[in-house]
Amino acid sequence: MANVGETLILVGLILQAVSYGFFCILLIKSHVNIKSGDASQTHNSSIVLIWVLYFSSALISVRPPPF
Repeated sequence: MANVGETLILVGLILQAVSYGFFCILLIKSHVNIKSGDASQTHNSSIVLIWVLYFSSALISVRPPPF
């Protein structure tokens, strides 16, 4: 049963990493699309939201291990 548990944890971590990577790719693609659009159509709140997502993603990436 220990091997099953280890495998399940490993598969879960891999799926989490893949979904987080997909999220980061979509975030960067959205940022590029917003920046390449017409300046009159770009909302300031959209840019702020993109930077908040970058900041929170960085904090998730470098979080310390639980004690």
